[in-house]
Amino acid sequence: MYKQVLVPLALVFSVALVTPAHADTIAVGDWVRMSDAPGANAPNGGGAFTVTGPSDSWVSFCLEATETINFSQDFYVAGISDAAMGGGPGYSAGTGGDPLDLRTKAIYHRYRSGTSGWSGADVQLAIWFIEQEVFGVTNGVVSWANMNATSHDFGGYQVKVMNLRTGPNGRDSQDQLMMQPVPEPVSLLLLGTGLASVAIARRRKVA
Repeated sequence: MYKQVLVPLALVFSVALVTPAHADTIAVGDWVRMSDAPGANAPNGGGAFTVTGPSDSWVSFCLEATETINFSQDFYVAGISDAAMGGGPGYSAGTGGDPLDLRTKAIYHRYRSGTSGWSGADVQLAIWFIEQEVFGVTNGVVSWANMNATSHDFGGYQVKVMNLRTGPNGRDSQDQLMMQPVPEPVSLLLLGTGLASVAIARRRKVA
């Protein structure tokens, strides 16, 4: 009896370690709404923006400079991926979209950490420049990314693209950024051990 109770507890413990303390809670099929975030915005309608989903909200930025966001409209989350799925240089329909640059990921993660001191307008312009949406941006955010992106510590998180549409079968809209946790190897090992223990306990019970 003691072993039968201990095994499920070990499984629960291992799953708890994989569950992140903080992450942007959103899934494919959800609907989100955009609003203006505090502070100055980039020219031409760029962010920072606030994304509000069913149970969470966070600050985000545009990836395509040529697509628009309507603050009075809800948008459908068609995908969560590593690429912008509509518009911009490098995009071609049916090829998996325009892959997100590592420098963009590092900029966004550092901005979300609250330690950068960057304005939302400068971050938006830097992201557009790096993603080849605009040209001639030479601000400090771009300089930091060029020097530090490859060595940046993401602290157990990964930056993803939230691919938005006007509806499940609607047109592509302004893709936005978000963060998800990356399970640590130790947590994955514990999870595997927990699952293996459950399998062994079931075999013994059947025998």
